[in-house]
Amino acid sequence: MKASSAASDDLIDRTIGLWQPHSQRDLSREDARQIVENVSAFFSILHQWSRAEISRSGNDNPERPAIRGPGEVRHDR
Repeated sequence: MKASSAASDDLIDRTIGLWQPHSQRDLSREDARQIVENVSAFFSILHQWSRAEISRSGNDNPERPAIRGPGEVRHDR
């Protein structure tokens, strides 16, 4: 679903308002569009990493013995 033009314009305006004080040059609407795209991609990657971490921790199976190095012994059985 595409965002409406008014919503997109509002997001661009708000992005410029937020980031302009941190820039030494005037930000264009294209600069703001790229900022939105990059920040969105950054949080998408964080979300993917979080899901992967949850998936890995969910695969810990207490019924399956862990792989141990030489000389390591499990005494809790």
